[in-house]
Amino acid sequence: MESTGTAPARVLTVAANNNSRREVSAPPPAIPASVRAGAQWFFWIVSLIGMDSVLTGFGSHLHRFTGLGITDLLSGLANHSGSDAALHLVVNGWMAIGFLFLGYCALEGRKWAFVLGMAAYAVDATMLAAAGDYLSVAFHAIIFAAIFRGFAALRRVASSEPSEAVSAAHAG
Repeated sequence: MESTGTAPARVLTVAANNNSRREVSAPPPAIPASVRAGAQWFFWIVSLIGMDSVLTGFGSHLHRFTGLGITDLLSGLANHSGSDAALHLVVNGWMAIGFLFLGYCALEGRKWAFVLGMAAYAVDATMLAAAGDYLSVAFHAIIFAAIFRGFAALRRVASSEPSEAVSAAHAG
C-alpha cells in the first residue's frame, strides 16, 4: 500500500493502574529540514504571484518572468473585453490560495501536495513554453527542481521508516 506521506501516529499503551490500560498517541515524527526547504518554495511562488499582481495592478508593461502562464493565457483572452487587469488579479489570487494550501500541506510532509504542486507548476511552465517565454520557463524549472528536492527527501524519509509490523514486533 502506498503511503500518503505521513506516518500514522504511533499508539503506546500505558498502564494507568494494575487493572486498566489507556492508549496515548505519540507525536508524529518531525519533518526533516530538506523536506521543509522544498515545501517552502510553494510560499516563494505565492510571493512571486503577489509581486506579479502588484506590477499588473500598477499597469506595468515590463516583462514579468515571475508570472504564471495561466494568468498570461487568460489575460490574453480577456484583452478584447477590457477586463485584463481585473481578471489577472482574480486568477492570481486563486492560484496564490492554491499554492499556499499546497505549501502548508507539503510542510506537514504530505506527498500528494508535492506531486499536485509540481504537476500544476509543470503545466504552467508548458503554457509559458508554448507562448515562447523561455526565460519564465527557465525560472519555473529552477523552482520546480527545488520543490522536487524536497519531494525526493520526503520519499527517502518515508522509505527509511520501519513498517508497522516491524515496529509492533519490537514494541511487544
